[in-house]
Amino acid sequence: MGREARRKIERAFQVDATAVVEIYNDVGSVSIEGSEGQKVWVQAIARAWGSILGPSPQRQLDEIKVEMTQKNSHIYITGRVPQHLLQRRSPCVDMILRVPRQCDLVLDDNVGSVEINNLRGAFQIQVKAGNIKALHISPDRDSSFTVDVGNIAIAMPRDSSFQLRASAQVGSINCAFEVRGARDHPFGPGAQVEGQVGGHPSVRLNLRARVGAITLKGY
Repeated sequence: MGREARRKIERAFQVDATAVVEIYNDVGSVSIEGSEGQKVWVQAIARAWGSILGPSPQRQLDEIKVEMTQKNSHIYITGRVPQHLLQRRSPCVDMILRVPRQCDLVLDDNVGSVEINNLRGAFQIQVKAGNIKALHISPDRDSSFTVDVGNIAIAMPRDSSFQLRASAQVGSINCAFEVRGARDHPFGPGAQVEGQVGGHPSVRLNLRARVGAITLKGY
């Protein structure tokens, strides 16, 4: 496995209004938990590993860029791994966040899994290679969850109302909610479930997996 070098960065941001957290991460996992209060706490751990022919772990680590900035109640976080370091065992930036329960998320993770829990807000989550797990969430505005290769698992209140559009090019869709007026083809190539959940929905929920399974359940 080789030697490892790591760098930990921790920041806390006070927010007055509804927080908006925007994350762009090249490689690594992201875990976000809703909590009481009006503070956004972020821990980012950058890691790099050595090999016989490659640069040292510390040299790789020095090239990883982690930035966190704030503008009013908008928090921007980036984890950047240079392209030339992605040819071997890739360095990564793993992130853990504690945010207010009412919080809007914009998240783009190139390679890595995303987990969010106990949040209400608008969610725009995209992962190219990895899984998305969103538990105990309540989208209150249009939201989308997209993976290129990986699975999507979402748990929402049983009494939720939303307009659902779910598609899996290669995979399956398992929806525990009753979907009215559905265009329903949940298995096989081009799996799709589309229709209305609950009464008078004002929120659109888009779920899309190119290769992978989609699971949507109530709690």
